[in-house]
Amino acid sequence: MGVSGTAGRGRYLTDFYYLCSANETTEEAGSFLRSLYSIAIEQTNGKGGRLSMIQHTTIEEIVSAYIAEHHPDYYIVETAVHPGNRIVVELDSESGINIDDCVALTKHIESQLDREAEDFELEVGSAGLTSPLKVLRQYTSTIGQEVEVLRKGGIKEKGVLTAASPTEIQLLVSRLVRLEGKKRKTSVEETLTIPMEEVLQTKRVLHF
Repeated sequence: MGVSGTAGRGRYLTDFYYLCSANETTEEAGSFLRSLYSIAIEQTNGKGGRLSMIQHTTIEEIVSAYIAEHHPDYYIVETAVHPGNRIVVELDSESGINIDDCVALTKHIESQLDREAEDFELEVGSAGLTSPLKVLRQYTSTIGQEVEVLRKGGIKEKGVLTAASPTEIQLLVSRLVRLEGKKRKTSVEETLTIPMEEVLQTKRVLHF
């Protein structure tokens, strides 16, 4: 779930360039139209025609301050600024994320940035139940639930998450073992400790 917004300035310039190319009938006319396109780029992106890159730390500070004041139960899963100033903000909470709150946060972030100086695209959303766990708080809120962990080497472990810390997680897993004096294997529960440095991905196991 999420909402997004875009200034659209890059789209208009792309359309303008397309029209220039499509209507280019002579080398002289084509050169003139490309000059107009270059001027438009410079006016859009500032001096030198280069897009000003928004800092990741700026977005994180804006979001952190906002949720601390308005939604203290929310926490940041990820803030990222991709090429072209495509900003992605992902939130989570134990009680879920309201889409109206995503809309309000989107408007707040937009109000803190200058579109004239920094053209950008913005997407604010919540972490889905099927999304991998990314931060420790997601792990701690998932304790007691069944998860699947992909470890280094392609090893998969499935079990109930019983503990999580910055350095390791613990799963209660079931193993089929052959006990002494028994012909058939028996299911035995054991606690498995996995160092965080070995964890490539952890996802909740959903049962419907």
